[in-house]
Amino acid sequence: MARKLSRSGEQLTFAEIKRIFEERKLALKLFFSSQTPQMLADSSAKERRDLLIKHIQETDYDARLNLFAAIEAAFRIDCDYCCQQRPKNPRAKAVRKMVKTFEGVPSHRIALSKLFEQLLANGLVKRSVVNRLKQFFKFRNWLAHGRYWTFKSGVQPAFADIYELAQAIDGVLYK
Repeated sequence: MARKLSRSGEQLTFAEIKRIFEERKLALKLFFSSQTPQMLADSSAKERRDLLIKHIQETDYDARLNLFAAIEAAFRIDCDYCCQQRPKNPRAKAVRKMVKTFEGVPSHRIALSKLFEQLLANGLVKRSVVNRLKQFFKFRNWLAHGRYWTFKSGVQPAFADIYELAQAIDGVLYK
C-alpha cells in the first residue's frame, strides 16, 4: 500500500493563481506608469517600457509554472486519495491497481503521464485533453529546469490555455 501523503494545506487553487497573476500584471503596469518611481527616474520611456515587458513576461512564466505545480499537485492528491480512502468506484480501483504495478515505488514518484492516462482509460476526459497535458508539461519541464535550452517541443502554451486545461480536469479529480 502506498504511503500516506503529508499534505500542507498551503496549495493555491487554480482560481487563486489566476487572480494573483492578473493582480501582479496590473501592479507592474502601475509601477511603470507615468508616475515613475525614483529608482527609474534616469531611464528613458523606451527603457521603462522594455523593463515593463520583461517583468510582465517573467510574471507570466511564474504564473504558468505555479499553475503547472497546482495541476501536478491535484493529480498527486487524487492518486493518494484513491489509495488511502479506497473509494469503491472503477476509476479509484484502476488507480490502485496501477500504483500496485509500481511495486516499491512511492505513489508520488509515478510518472504524471501514467496518471493522465488513467483519466482517459476511465472515460473521464477525451484523448485531446491528455495529449494537451503531455504537450504542455514539456513546456513545464523547460520552465522548471531553468530555460537554459531552446524550447523546441511546439508552442509555448499561454496562461489562459493552461488555466482552461486545469478547469477541464478539476471536476474529475478527487480533492
